[in-house]
Formats: sequence, C-alpha cells, structure tokens
Amino acid sequence: MVQRAELVAQREAVIARLAETGERDAHARLYEAEYLPLAMALMADEAEATDVLLLTVGTQPYSVALSLVRSPARVLYLVFTDQTHAVAQKALELVDLAFEAVFWRRVPAADSAAVYRVLREAHDAHPGQRVVVNFTSGTKAMTAGASTVAGYLNLEQLYIASVRLPGALTAFGREEVHRVDHPLVVFGDIERAEAERAFDGGRFGVAERLFNKLGQAMVPGCHWPARASLARGYSAWEALDFKAAADELTQAVVLLDGASRRALPEERLFFERDRLAEQSAAAQTLLEATGAKARTVFDAAQTNALVRALVARARRAAPRAPDLSALLAYRVLELSIQRRLAVQGLDAGAPTYPEADALLSRYNAGVEARYQAKELPSKISLLQGRWVLRALGDGVVDEAERSDRKFVHLLMSRNQNIYTHGFKTIRGEGEFEKFSAMALAVAGAVAAADGLALPAGEDRQYDFVRLAS
Repeated sequence: MVQRAELVAQREAVIARLAETGERDAHARLYEAEYLPLAMALMADEAEATDVLLLTVGTQPYSVALSLVRSPARVLYLVFTDQTHAVAQKALELVDLAFEAVFWRRVPAADSAAVYRVLREAHDAHPGQRVVVNFTSGTKAMTAGASTVAGYLNLEQLYIASVRLPGALTAFGREEVHRVDHPLVVFGDIERAEAERAFDGGRFGVAERLFNKLGQAMVPGCHWPARASLARGYSAWEALDFKAAADELTQAVVLLDGASRRALPEERLFFERDRLAEQSAAAQTLLEATGAKARTVFDAAQTNALVRALVARARRAAPRAPDLSALLAYRVLELSIQRRLAVQGLDAGAPTYPEADALLSRYNAGVEARYQAKELPSKISLLQGRWVLRALGDGVVDEAERSDRKFVHLLMSRNQNIYTHGFKTIRGEGEFEKFSAMALAVAGAVAAADGLALPAGEDRQYDFVRLAS
C-alpha cells in the first residue's frame, strides 16, 4: 500500500513537470493523466463516507471529482446550471463510485432561492441522516446559497481549497479540505439569549428547540443537552405530568454530574445542581402522591400535594399570564372546597347522602328561597360545594368570603367562557391579579381549617431555575 508521504512526493514531482510544460494542451493532458489521479488518491486517503452529499457544480470537472471522492455517499444531489450539466457528467466519469440514487437539480445561475429549495428537499427527504454540503465550485449565488442554508439547517459544510500551480496556465493543485464552522459558533450568543428568554418566560418548548439547535452546532460554553432536558422537565411539570418531569430533571442532574465545569465556563446550571436534584425529588414525591396523572380524589395527601403544585404554578404564571394564574387559583379554590367536603364525608365527584331528607331540609334552610327547589347535585361544583357546606353548617367558607362580597359575586356569575372554567370573565388592568389573590386567600383559610397550609413565598422545590443573566 502506497503511503501518503509517497503520494505527496509523487504529486510534487508532477507539479514540477507541469511547471516546465508551457504549452496549454500538453499541460492539460499531463494534469488529467498524472496529477489528477494522485490528487484523487490523496483525497480518498482522508475520505469520510456520508449518507447524502450535495454538490454545487462549477465550470471545472476536476474539483467536482475530488469532492465526490472526498465524501463518498449513498445519495448524491448535483446542483448545476445550463452551462455546467456536461461538467457534472464528466466528473462522474472520472471517479469509480456507485450511488444508490443521483438527483440532478438544474438551477438558474443567479438564483439563490432555487439552491435553497434543493437543500430543503435533501434535508427533508433524509431525516436523521448525515448530509454534507460541498460548495467548492459553482456560481456565487450557488455557493453562497448552499452555505447559507446549510448553516441554517445545521448541515455539515466543507470545500476544497487549492492554489495555482507554479508555471501553470489554468491548473490548480495542492488541495486541502476545509470545514466551515456552523454560523452559531459565532452568533450562538444571540440564539442563546433568545433561548434563555423563552425559558425564563415559560416557553419551554421553544427553549428546548433552541437548546437542541445550539447543541447540534456544538456551540461552546454551555451544556445544551442538560438545558434541553431541564426545559422538557419543566414543560412536563407545568402540564402536571410529574413522571416525565422527574425523569427529565434526573437526566439533567446526571448530565451535569458527568460534565466538566472547566470545559463549560458559562454553564449556570452547575450552581443550581443541588436545587435541580431537590426538584427532581419533589416531582417524584408529587408523582407518588397524585399518581401518574393528577386527579381529584378523596385522599387528603394527594389533594394537598396537587394544591401545592397548582399554587406554585399560579405564582410562576402571574407575571406573564395573569389570566392563566387566575384560572389556576380558581382550581386551587375548587380543590380546597372539595377537600372541605371530604372532611364532611362527601366526595365531590360522586357524593352520597345517607340522610338525604335531613340534609335537604338543612340545605334549603341555609340558602336563599330561590334555590330551595334545587335538587342535591350528583356532582358538586365549586359554587354548589359552597351551598352544601353552608347547609351542613360549615362556616369556614362563609367566614373567609365575608370580607369581600365582590369575590362572591364573581363566583356566582356564570358565562360561556370555557377557558375561565365558569368564573366571570374579568376585564380591566389588575383584575386578574385581584381575583387570584382573593381565591388563594379563601383557599388558604379553608386549608388552614383542615390543618394544611398553602406554600408561601419562594420555595426551592417549586420555583423554577432562571437562566438569563
């Protein structure tokens, strides 16, 4: 087997002979007959196979042939113009390579958008496969278009650089392969800032996508897989999917434990590692208390765990989505009322009335006359729960609500806005915040009567990590 050093020596000898050949046609024959095979052998010596190769085709077949040898592929896309179709055919004749498929894509010489579409086609047709874009030759629109879109789609990019040979009229040689860094290596700080804003703003799906993109581009500084796991974990937590939350938070901690702080100087998660471990344990505790999917049950421990999670979520949502925060606060109050009914021996989902006649009398005596004809509910809503508790002589809710009649009016007002879960649509600046405060105050009083407590202030287990500086 010929060693690379020997091939280089043979190439240099041919270059010397080319320098002495002054006649153009003789120069071209010597180049193709002796120089090109050596250049192709050297290129093959450092070849890296790929799934898909996309080549822009210029006016010289030799650079195209060298590009084909450098990245042997199963699938080949040739991007050419009306003037370079024959060049691509000549390049294929020069190499001894077989392809599963060759796609010929003709584009206008000055139309970058046409090149964009070809790269999009190659990207979409081969998901999860290695795609290499080689833009050694072609028009400026073709090469610039290929490089721009390859960076956007996170595809591998390379080109073959060469120098004019000594004394040569047209030939170039001493080829070297250059890889093109992903644009995010330079502009990653912009994308990172956007990802961190999305993360801190609760848009965890957007943050995860950007963290994955930065990780695929190998942008230095942060542990992108750990950040992506954290985003998935928090997203699951917000959806009350505590199993997925526990799994992803655990994975984030494992990734951080296996990483080097010295190699990732900008990764703030190292300083939050213990907090993430606490949150992973908290998610596991919530999972054990509520089951794989949170549900309303008769069990006090489960209800209390779910209430604490919802209160924390309402507080996290308040700065960016006060309407969602109000809805969550409403749900907390609803669960609190259900818990109070449970203390009386009634399941809000399927209540039983062992002393129905006596209860009905107490019920009718305890509410306004217009409600006396109402039957006892088969399922108890928040509003009905308050009436039933009143009928049973439970004064906790009345006592908690007495200080603010507006809140009672909001609870009793019904409309068709499904999102607000039955409470009156709130309008006006600060009204959602006021409603949330009222609901949580009543829920807190109800919880206190049962010997429970809503989470107050900051709680490391429930307050999500922030990433932006």
